[in-house]
Amino acid sequence: LHIPLPWLMGGVVGSFILSLFNIQLTLPPSVRAIILALIGLSMGSLITPQVIQEVAVNLSLFIGIFLFIPLYMAFSTYLYYKIMDIPLQDSFLCSAPGLLSYIVIIAEEKQCDFALIILVHTLRLIFLVIILPLWLVGSLPQNLPIFHFLSFQPFNLIKLILIILFILWVGRYASRLKITAPWLLISIILSAFLLFGFNYKLSVDPLLLTLSQIFIGNLVAGNTKKESLKRPLIFYIKMLLIFALCLLFVIFIYLLLFSLTNASFPMILLAYSPGGLEAMVLIALALNLNPLLVSALHIIRMIYLGFLIPFIDRLPSDK
Repeated sequence: LHIPLPWLMGGVVGSFILSLFNIQLTLPPSVRAIILALIGLSMGSLITPQVIQEVAVNLSLFIGIFLFIPLYMAFSTYLYYKIMDIPLQDSFLCSAPGLLSYIVIIAEEKQCDFALIILVHTLRLIFLVIILPLWLVGSLPQNLPIFHFLSFQPFNLIKLILIILFILWVGRYASRLKITAPWLLISIILSAFLLFGFNYKLSVDPLLLTLSQIFIGNLVAGNTKKESLKRPLIFYIKMLLIFALCLLFVIFIYLLLFSLTNASFPMILLAYSPGGLEAMVLIALALNLNPLLVSALHIIRMIYLGFLIPFIDRLPSDK
């Protein structure tokens, strides 16, 4: 059985269906830290001189992200403002590609349309997690057979548990420094240090990555409420139109960068996708792309957003 990213999509669809019956499958925040640690360990073990050289070759992508984010937000804000007749402040928060928890706080403080903003971001993440990989998978390698994908080694699991406990302990202090995704960053550094310093490659069993995909799928769609979905059909038609136009904008940016980088089209599409760090990294892993380059660009995106979001104060709160 060969199915691309079945568990990630299953987590999204399953949690979304449960939400329609007012059933929310929620997991404690500590689980998210463990999932990030597992993904980071997988990524860190892939850091090789060849990968570092590839990042250096694609330096233009890192420069491009600083131009791409404000242009994307301006373009998306304009679409929400003109097509959906949403106030500028609400449109601005709907357009922010990530940092959902931060956006939620800002929306409450500014008394914006909280339900609308959450719904738009939920649909955005579902779009990214389901539509994007389905579009890419047609020309990319498929996953391993399911019986191999669900295999694991007990001794390796014990080592991973000890390492993750150490990462969680260090992450408690790193999170106080307001570091974006601290457990992901710490696990990447630790895994790369063991690989370069001691020639020891940490491997995460496929079963654990499968559980990671299920959890992230739940994280994307698990907080959707049925009441927020009760909107006119034209609302969703306009929403799909805006998503399509934003995707075309990302593709346009790729075409501009094509002559400046050796990165492939799927790589740039994942790296420049508006949000979903964990999901995009898992998709990159599953599709045999470079998850380190994807992760690095997304982390820069989130840090950069922290400086752009406060510009909401310069926008009017109504039409």
